[in-house]
Amino acid sequence: MDKHRYTFGSLLDRVAASYPNNTAIVEQGKRIGYAEFKELTDTMAAGLLDYGLQKGDRVALLMDNRLEWLIVQFAVTKAGGILVPINIRYRPHELDFVLGHSKPAFLIFIDQFLNTSFIDILLHSVSEDPNRPFVRFPSIKHAFCLGEQAYAGTKPYQALLERGARISSKDLRAAVDRVDEQDIAQIIYTSGSTAAPKGAMLTHHSLCKHAEAISNRMHIQSDDRFWIPIPLSFSFACANAIMNAIASGAALILQRVFDPGKALELIASERCTVMYANSTIYLPMAGHSMLKDLDISFLKKGIAMGTPQNIKVLIHDMGVKQICTAYGMTETTAISTLSDPLDAMDVRVNANGFPFPEVTVIVKNPDTGEPVKPGEIGELRVKGYNVMKGYWDDPEKTREAFDEEGFLKTGDMGIIRDDGCAVFKGRYKDMLKTSGINVSTLEVESFIETHPGIESAYVVGIPDELKEEVGVAYLKSKEGLSLTEKDILDFCKGRIGSYKIPKVVRFVSEFPLTGSGKVKKQELREMALNEFKKKD
Repeated sequence: MDKHRYTFGSLLDRVAASYPNNTAIVEQGKRIGYAEFKELTDTMAAGLLDYGLQKGDRVALLMDNRLEWLIVQFAVTKAGGILVPINIRYRPHELDFVLGHSKPAFLIFIDQFLNTSFIDILLHSVSEDPNRPFVRFPSIKHAFCLGEQAYAGTKPYQALLERGARISSKDLRAAVDRVDEQDIAQIIYTSGSTAAPKGAMLTHHSLCKHAEAISNRMHIQSDDRFWIPIPLSFSFACANAIMNAIASGAALILQRVFDPGKALELIASERCTVMYANSTIYLPMAGHSMLKDLDISFLKKGIAMGTPQNIKVLIHDMGVKQICTAYGMTETTAISTLSDPLDAMDVRVNANGFPFPEVTVIVKNPDTGEPVKPGEIGELRVKGYNVMKGYWDDPEKTREAFDEEGFLKTGDMGIIRDDGCAVFKGRYKDMLKTSGINVSTLEVESFIETHPGIESAYVVGIPDELKEEVGVAYLKSKEGLSLTEKDILDFCKGRIGSYKIPKVVRFVSEFPLTGSGKVKKQELREMALNEFKKKD
């Protein structure tokens, strides 16, 4: 097999042949090696084909962190389909949009996660006609549910494996060989600077080649063991951590629901060596009473998001001495710059690493498009194999995303130091980042304004020690109505992802305006900063 054919099928086949007995996945008592993982993936891919999957069909996947998620990810892409990972925290508002916009032919989902019943959420769109199971989403031809029982309008997840076991390897191989490196492998929806999420199209080539580049930069070995507490639907996981581990034949240790004490126990018992986490995950662990009683000394490297102060806590309090920092976004296959575990502390704490080979990161004046001098602040722009093909079914937003030289306009402020290291400085875009997740303030504002008593809504972000940023909503009620903060928080709860819900709600009679009548969001942010600075 051609070592340099960058497709999901080629990657997994190559790794399974090289490390058949290496542990591939560990999840709640389940433990499988690469040979078995490949076999399960092949069977699932064959089942999808037998149910009519065509090259380029979208397959929406809604599951928590489990073995089945990974099987579906590689099966869909190996068979020539396009995976659409759906955030497990999405609620009706977001689910409706993603399913309606991506138009998947297949939906594979779990019936329940914690207190959320996806069966209840999705049943209102199910018809009694078995040939048209989802009346509001006519693109869905087949829906497969992983659960304890059968549900109307769906087939059991196991049916895919049962059908796949009857398909010849010759038919599967023909489908696998039709997959091209430049075919889209995943559409990952990300909150951008517009109200609605956008689907970044990532190719087999960008995902698989970047996996090798990241693995090399981090010095990952086949005996490494990745602890993965972040949702697999996040680009940080499905476009980065998963691919990084599998490219090297390393193990993926999954945690379905994060709990700091259980996380420490899992890391210790599985002797995890690599971590992927943000500050909302590792700070509670660093301060947990169990830390001193458990041996997590094997945990030495990984990628962490957070402020320099938080990264230092990870290094000094948890002993993760070779942790790396990075800069990137979903549109750049999760990351564009990355430090090396052996880099100086300054690079790994106060900066965001260096670009990868064949990836160019420059800083331009966002207004003129002219390059700025080293050390001067401007907009970070990226060009290379890792950059998305564009936004799914949105040619206008795709055109707006790139400049005349083909660089992706990130909307982020940053500098390139004299040594070539990138430093992220903030966002030009109207978004905030909470717990490592990009949240469009316009999306949250648009949703809050669906409340019958709200006239206008504006959300700004303020720094938060644990979550990096949290939202503060400034609202204007309709005349004659009196609403409370609790009214708005209750309205949001269960209808949009919990991480999108503002931490604080404030009501105002007027908004500060520019001469042209636009709301001065920077002034709102200063109001929030002043209020909470005084409280602190």
